[in-house]
This record gives sequence, C-alpha cells and structure tokens, in this order.
Amino acid sequence: MPSTHKKVAVRTRERGWLCGHLDPSRLRLQGRVQWLSLEGQLNELPAAEVKGVFFIPGFDVLPTLATQRPAAVRPRLPGLWVRVDYPDGDNLYGLLANHLTELDGTGLFLLPPTPTAPFQRVYVPRDAMVEATVLGVVGRGHRGAPRGAQQFGLFPTPATTELTAPTSDAQ
Repeated sequence: MPSTHKKVAVRTRERGWLCGHLDPSRLRLQGRVQWLSLEGQLNELPAAEVKGVFFIPGFDVLPTLATQRPAAVRPRLPGLWVRVDYPDGDNLYGLLANHLTELDGTGLFLLPPTPTAPFQRVYVPRDAMVEATVLGVVGRGHRGAPRGAQQFGLFPTPATTELTAPTSDAQ
C-alpha cells in the first residue's frame, strides 16, 4: 500500500463509524468520498452522507473517538476556532488554518481544539454541513515592550528642543 494512504475513521449519517485507508489527495473529487476498508473493499459514499473523515494514528482509538463529545474549549494553537453544524443538530468544534489555501469550496480541514483529542485532523465535506460559524480568532499573542521599558526617540521631543529666534544676517 502506498504511503499516501492514511488511516481514517469515516463518520457517516446512517451507518456510524467505518474504518479504512484513504488517499487524502482524492478527498476533493466530484463530491464523493472513497476509502479502502480494512477488508480490502473499495467503499464510496456521497459527500452529503459523510459527517467527517477523521485522520487517526491507529484503529485502537475508535472507541474513544466514538464516545468523546466535542468540547467547546478555546484552543491554544493559532487559527480560526469554528463550530460546524450538521442538519441533524449535531456539531463539531475544530481549528481552521488561518490561510486561504485551505478554503477551496469542497470542504474544511480542521485540527482538533485540544491536544488530547484522539484524531489528528478531520475533513468535513461542504455538502454535509449546514453552517460553519467562526467562534474566535486565536493568534500567537502580541508581545509588546516589557513594562517600565522606555522607548527611545528618533526625533527630539518639544520639551527638549530649544527654540531660538531666527537671526537676520542681511543687514
């Protein structure tokens, strides 16, 4: 199997969780999601029936992934903190990269909001979601000058400048 195939758990609307291997470059093709099952069968579903394609480190995390509810915890990594709403009222929280190359119109790649999440990232097809709401912009934080530090001046301030009357040398 090529190294481009990643371990995934596909969350569907009707059938629950399905495990297998997937080529991430084929996710954005023609509104369908294809993956190779653990038995070696090629599975394919319309993107509207897939709630998310979860990239996982191993198949042993599936029980944790299936029982864990999404936490509305503000993440610490930089990016856009979003909530994806599904037609059945379910939702998913994640972190969207803060650059335009991730927004291509077919779906969203989200990072988990907490570092202890059992998945590495998730792909949510656009056809599967009702709405994606930005909850906040998480940045690296602005580090200003430490308190008590003086800023040096490039130009003299009016308090230190002596004003002298112009002299007339034309006499």
